[in-house]
Amino acid sequence: MLLASVIIAGAPEPVPSPSDPRAPFADGTRRLVLLPLVGVQQHTSGDSAAYFGADLRLGSLVGWRITPVFSMEVEILFDRTRPQRPLAPVDAWTRQLALVPLFHDYRDGVELFIGPKLGLWRNSDQVLSWRATLADPERGWTMGADAGLIAHTRLGLGLGMLVAMELRSAWNVRDSEGILGFSLVALF
Repeated sequence: MLLASVIIAGAPEPVPSPSDPRAPFADGTRRLVLLPLVGVQQHTSGDSAAYFGADLRLGSLVGWRITPVFSMEVEILFDRTRPQRPLAPVDAWTRQLALVPLFHDYRDGVELFIGPKLGLWRNSDQVLSWRATLADPERGWTMGADAGLIAHTRLGLGLGMLVAMELRSAWNVRDSEGILGFSLVALF
């Protein structure tokens, strides 16, 4: 009952402790980073570049801002790939999980960020035909870089763009493929 009377009386809300993930740094930047993304990706080199066009990319960067200028994220990506030439119908998704340390520069409501990434991927190709469905899974490692720009709104939401450059290599194949991705992002 005493608590209810304090709230009704207009007492200020308690301030979150510095260890609380919702608590901002002194400059107002948040500690928790949640950056969902949607965009396109294109194979730029390797055997896949000749056969696959630009296609859907979905994912997110989730992490923790260690200081106002440095954060550590985990990148989760889902890339859809369909052939651009008349081949057998293929239903392919690549799932990627990468560690991404990012460096941030925040000025006048605009945030620039850039950082390297290193991770693992798994591809689930299914060749569809009237006779049977053939599965051809692959897996390997990836490395690259993410860079982006976010404009912060007065509502606390940031909107922007992420550019990703990646090199993917399969464990059992010596060929690597380059991938370029462009995504729209929202920072919560």
